[in-house]
Order: sequence, then C-alpha cells, then structure tokens
Amino acid sequence: MGKIVELELKDLEVPQGLLPRVLTGTVEEKVEEYRELLEEGVEFDPIQVWEREDGRYWVIDGVHRVEAHKRAGKERIKAKLVKCKDELNYRIKAIQANLKHGLALAKGERPILAQTLYRQGFSEEEVRKVFGVSSDTVRKWLAPVKQEEKREKIRRAIELREKGWKVKDIAKELGVPERTLHEWFKTAKMADIAKMTLLTPAGDPTPEGIRLFEEYLRTQDRLPPAWNWENFSRWLEREGKEVEGDVKEFVSYFIKPVSRAIKLFAGQGEEDWNAVKRYLSAKEPLSKLTATSREKLFTWAKRFWDKEPKKAEAPSEPPSYSPSAGSQPAFSEEDPYADR
Repeated sequence: MGKIVELELKDLEVPQGLLPRVLTGTVEEKVEEYRELLEEGVEFDPIQVWEREDGRYWVIDGVHRVEAHKRAGKERIKAKLVKCKDELNYRIKAIQANLKHGLALAKGERPILAQTLYRQGFSEEEVRKVFGVSSDTVRKWLAPVKQEEKREKIRRAIELREKGWKVKDIAKELGVPERTLHEWFKTAKMADIAKMTLLTPAGDPTPEGIRLFEEYLRTQDRLPPAWNWENFSRWLEREGKEVEGDVKEFVSYFIKPVSRAIKLFAGQGEEDWNAVKRYLSAKEPLSKLTATSREKLFTWAKRFWDKEPKKAEAPSEPPSYSPSAGSQPAFSEEDPYADR
C-alpha cells in the first residue's frame, strides 16, 4: 500500500505524451463536473503520484481531479505515492489505473497504447497482461504495427539488394528466411514498396501519413515561427523517407482548419483560446491526431490567436467548417498557415 500524503498542486507534473489519454486529452466537461462537486464539499479519492528520485511528482492517475482542484481554488490535494521503476513502468501503471476506474478511455486509445508498448519491446503476451484482454484482441490491435514492420523490412531488403548484397547476407541481417526474401523480390514493386502514401484517393490522410506527421512533430521542440509544408518536406528528405502524394496538400489538411477557426471565432467575439482548442479537438481532422500532437500545433497556433483582433459581440454559436471548404480566409505574409 502506498503512503497517503497531501501535496501542493504547484508541485505536481503531468508528463504529456506518457499518459494514456492519447486521443481525448483532458475532458473539459469532466473537470467542470468535479469542480462543482468539490465546491459542494464532496471529497475525492486520493490521486496516484510517482515520487521520482529527483524529487519531482508525476501524476499517474487523477489529472481531471488535479485540474478541478485548481479551478476550485484549492492549493493542496491528497495523493497516494506509488513506486515506479522507470518511465515505462510509470506508463504501464497509468494505463492500468485508467482501465480499472474513472473516465473510460476512448475507443481508439487502447489499441494505440498497446502498439506503443509493443514498439518499446513488449511481447504480445506482455501487452495482453497489461490490458487484460484476449490474445485475439491483442493480435488485432498489433496487426497495423506488424504490417509496418514487414513493409520496413521489405524496403530495407530492397535497399540492400540494390547495394549489391547477397540474398543470404540480407537474410542474416534482417532475420528473414531466404525463401521469404525471394518471394518479396518477385512480387514487390520496388518503387511502390519503398514509398509511403500520404493521402487516400479521396484526399484524406492515410494512417501511415498521420504517423509520419506525428513523428515529425515529436522532433520539433519548438516549431519554427514560419513553419509550413516545406519544413515537413525537408524533414522527410533528411530522414530519407520517400512518400507519394502532395506534401503541401497533406499538411494543409491539418493546418488550414485551425486558421479558419481562429479567424471565425475571433471574428465572432470569442476570447477564450481553450474554447477554440476544445472545438478543434473534437472535429476532424485534428481529432485524428494524438492529444500530444494537437498540443504541439496549438502551442504554435496560439501566437496567431493572440494577434487576431476580437470583435466585441459574443458568438451565437460555434462556427462550422470543412477542411475542403471552398472559401478561404485572407492570410498575411507572416502567417505560416498561408499557402506558400
């Protein structure tokens, strides 16, 4: 049993990118519900916190309660101290805590978390134990990752073959039977296998396109002030990632709706940036990104929100838009949402 203590809210940290709510992030309605209950005198169970060796406190379970306490004007919160071996163990405990109680994880979050653990070296059986589901369910969740692994091995095999490697040496390097390599070389179209598709025929981002975009965002500690599709294109080139599809159109799919929403909300008198974020997070295309990736974009976009003039009258209803809408707002030269 972990020790129950009272901690200062200002000392708690919520490490973005490690907690399980990769799609939904913090749910505003739940925070407000908890705040109202706190103001009525309701006491909540202690949150769970990892007291790290460096003296920092990382929240394992209870992010909504922490935010509610802050909004209710509280300074301290009851917490159960939980031991974790490392950050991976911290992630597992956070996943398991959210599976057992509290606000349920979104439908797509468990597969994403399972895939993350698998990529970090967990076996299928270890993943199954973390989530307490059947082997068939885990295989279904991990199928996209295994397909990615296969495609990557095929790309690597083709690359080595083009460099003059012998089949037996490629087999040893990749841990693949020679017979399998011969089948790959017979059936695979080298140019098609080596490239990753960004957009579907309908013009929507593909899963592997979204994965590439999020991989790019993770490398950006600070998004450049003049960030645009060309930065993403240069990153793809530096990383040696060959893609099919219009890079500019792909990036615009995510960026332009944010710009439209900023101009529309500001033009209708809205002054709360969080209202814009909540609206965009619940809508495609940004709902396709993880909460961490959305925050990367929102941190950068807020600079333009702060500069956008706000009209006096309040909006009667949230604006609606479509990523493919024909009407385009006017962009200034310094606005990186603008077409380049």
